[in-house]
Amino acid sequence: MGLNPLCATRLIAIAAFVILGMASDLEAFPITIIDQQNIGPVTGTNGAIAPFSFGQSFTPTLNGIEAISLLLAGRNATVQIDLLNGLVGFDGLGGAVLGTSNSVFVNVLEQGEMFQFDFPTTVALTPGNTYVARMTITSGELDPRETTDNAYARGQFLNQGLPFGLLASQDQIFIEGLVVPEPATVVLLASGLAGLPLVTIRLRRRRRARRAASTPSDPAPVR
Repeated sequence: MGLNPLCATRLIAIAAFVILGMASDLEAFPITIIDQQNIGPVTGTNGAIAPFSFGQSFTPTLNGIEAISLLLAGRNATVQIDLLNGLVGFDGLGGAVLGTSNSVFVNVLEQGEMFQFDFPTTVALTPGNTYVARMTITSGELDPRETTDNAYARGQFLNQGLPFGLLASQDQIFIEGLVVPEPATVVLLASGLAGLPLVTIRLRRRRRARRAASTPSDPAPVR
């Protein structure tokens, strides 16, 4: 039994919506181009209850950032990242906001897990300048995992209310960089979008054929 043209058209619209949605949803992909990072090991931790902020300064070599991953533990914590321009203020957390990430829910203990924060669009950076990823806790308790002995020489860990020079030898465990969809996903998106016009043309031809078949022919002349 053939597919009802109206149903088929709706299916095409739904498919297009899903495919286009996948194309714009970079949050599903990990950081694939790493610029700056500090991967540990864990040698310390700090914690606070919302509302509160921690941060990590870094000096990029790329001209943009799309996501940052942080090693975090916490209890029912909702966290977002504000990307700040420079170390500003007593605790280094007062810089102008250049971009704000999605919110992430953290509810793990022990050594914690890596949580990725995605920015809606690429945030432009100037290579060699200093930027701060400020972790803002809006609910719950957050415990960032740190390293000591200046494991990351191009930045430092920051703690709300403490002078940033006091924490010069501490660093957040983090990875920052760009998000690139996997090649297989790109091929899927391209093939899916390319096939939509062909399906539409076929449906139109079927409609025309059915209309022609259902149109009554001229009656035979009466003798």
